Amino acid sequence: SAGPGGPPPGASDSYLYLSGDHFNFGTLQSTELTLEELYLPYTDVAEDRWSYDEIYDAAANGLMVGEENTKFAPAHTMTRAMAVTVLYRMAGAPEVTGKADFTDIRQDYYTDALIWGTQNGIVAGYGNGKFGPNDAVSRQEFAAFVYRFLNNQKITVEDGTAITFTDADAIADYAKPAVETCTKAGIIHGCGDGTFQPMRSITREEAATMLTLLMKLL
Repeated sequence: SAGPGGPPPGASDSYLYLSGDHFNFGTLQSTELTLEELYLPYTDVAEDRWSYDEIYDAAANGLMVGEENTKFAPAHTMTRAMAVTVLYRMAGAPEVTGKADFTDIRQDYYTDALIWGTQNGIVAGYGNGKFGPNDAVSRQEFAAFVYRFLNNQKITVEDGTAITFTDADAIADYAKPAVETCTKAGIIHGCGDGTFQPMRSITREEAATMLTLLMKLL
């Protein structure tokens, strides 16, 4: 099924996309599409955008799709539901059993991913019975998810080195091993000014970039 919005890889003449809280049908108007038109039918991802290649790779590999059928929303924030879903897809979307015992979730595109993520220690709730599927994910939190994914998939990465970001002191203790390891592995880069900005919400294009780099380790 489609994730949050847009045609999944392999779409033929129709596909499901998520618009707000509802799934809708969309139709591809042409059967003679280039790969770029199939995987990136988004009017808000120009070829000269810094993240174009990364978004294309994430879409072509079935990890991310648009928030609407023609909108990828690269600068929008990733939610916790989106974050666990992309990692679940990267793991091959394995079959799951059981359920995720949170009071604030429903049957939705992320349900199987959340069951997988909680059962495998990738994500956890807030400790009050809630998961917060629509809450934004911070950069350090997403790094922690990726770090746990690496361990779960038994992907060996050299031990991280000391964090050199100028705002390293702002990184939470729980996330420091993740940021160190992901930086060492080339999955994480700073924000261009020497900072990491751990508490800032990660954008969809930043997440796509991390996923593309993560794929190189698989």
